[in-house]
Amino acid sequence: MYTQYKFKTIRAPETATVYRITWPWDQFEEVLKAWQRWAPSVDTRLGSELSIGPKKGGNVSMVGLFLGSKTEAVRMREFLEKSGGEYSGRILFPQLGRSR
Repeated sequence: MYTQYKFKTIRAPETATVYRITWPWDQFEEVLKAWQRWAPSVDTRLGSELSIGPKKGGNVSMVGLFLGSKTEAVRMREFLEKSGGEYSGRILFPQLGRSR
């Protein structure tokens, strides 16, 4: 018995944006609730992973890749403002250009 997978590749976009947002650990509950509301309906060009570190000395971070520009990716942050919480997240958006 074996497992078989079939993948369909797509052309890479002109730009891709890698992002990381971090919050203090004491905001994990608000961030997790906001992320759970936001993630199912987010633009399909965006992938994200939410990690919750240990209570002592840890933090909450969301990392991912957006297949588009930094300008478009920043719009994805709306979930923070719409979630009703107060966040002191730090966001990094290095943008990657496609090499030809």
